[in-house]
Amino acid sequence: MARRLKAAMTERGLTHRDLAELADLGHRTVGRILLGDGYPDLATMARLEQAIDVELYPSRWHRHPRA
Repeated sequence: MARRLKAAMTERGLTHRDLAELADLGHRTVGRILLGDGYPDLATMARLEQAIDVELYPSRWHRHPRA
């Protein structure tokens, strides 16, 4: 999740402080997420996804079919 978030930020030229402001989160919270120091709850992930328009949480549509 952190790699996907970092890639989206890089693509958009955002710093972690920019993202924190867009998602209305603390910059330390975003920094910890990016470092992989803890995993955000679903509400926080939703804020991040909406802020940069990227899906971070794998949906059931992206799972591999069962054999």
